[in-house]
This record gives sequence, structure tokens and C-alpha cells, in this order.
Amino acid sequence: MAESNSGAVPFAGHPGPVLAVAYSPDGATLTTTGADGTARVWDARSGEPVRTLTGHTDWVLAVAYSPDGTTLTTTGDDGTIRVWNARTGRQFAGTGFGVVTRPMRPLAGVRSDQPSEEDLLGFGDDVETLAALVTATATEPPLAIALLGDWGSGTMPLS
Repeated sequence: MAESNSGAVPFAGHPGPVLAVAYSPDGATLTTTGADGTARVWDARSGEPVRTLTGHTDWVLAVAYSPDGTTLTTTGDDGTIRVWNARTGRQFAGTGFGVVTRPMRPLAGVRSDQPSEEDLLGFGDDVETLAALVTATATEPPLAIALLGDWGSGTMPLS
């Protein structure tokens, strides 16, 4: 989309009113919510659509990014809160789905170490960096890798 003389970039997409806007912490994207029941993610510089988040059944009233920009939360007039992976647009948590689920038993012995099409945990870049470090011919022992997180921390010596 072309910029106007004022430098403003038009964002055409919601067929009705836009109800809320939030910029990602890095300023690369912004998300709008609308009366059409969707949240739309846009490239902040070009105004081009990135993806449409669907799932709400009524107006989407508010939107917010997590401080690290990895998640996006929307709330709707349908009484639900939906939590999305900001990078993929996949909803992974929320309330009011209207379906009661029962816990499923794990299937014994059914596991795959094959990579999936989608990085569901959002750790792909970290794993690639770690693999490159461990397998680099220039990396010489001793080497220790620290795992740090809100859940705690740990180290693993590699020799």
C-alpha cells in the first residue's frame, strides 16, 4: 500500500469499525480488532496484512501483546479471552470455548522425533543456535550450557 502525503499508511481489512489497536513491542507489527469478530495482524511499516485471527463469535473489544512480544491476547464481547502465538497466529489458550473436554490418556509408545511443520513451543531459533554451537568444529571442550527460565535454571557440562 502506498503512503499518502501525510506519511500515514492505510490499513483496509475490517468491514466494520476497528475497536482496538496494539503495536508489538518491537514495533514491527500491529494488531487491530473489530466488530467483524476478528483480530488482524499487520506489517506496521507497509500496512500489508500478515494474518487474520478468527475464533471470537462477536465483536473483539481489546488486544494486547506480552512484554516480550511472543503472545497476543484478545478479548471479545462473546465473553472469551483468547491467547495466540504472535509469530504463528495459532491460538493456544483461552476461556469460554463452550466445549468441555475430558483428559485423554497418553498413547503408550506413540512418539515421534520427526520435526513438525510448526514450532508449537516457539523455541526453533534457540534450538538451531544451540545445535550450531554444539556441532561447530571450532567449539572445543570444556563447554557448559546453561538453561535459564522462570521455572528455574540448570547447567549441563559437555565434554
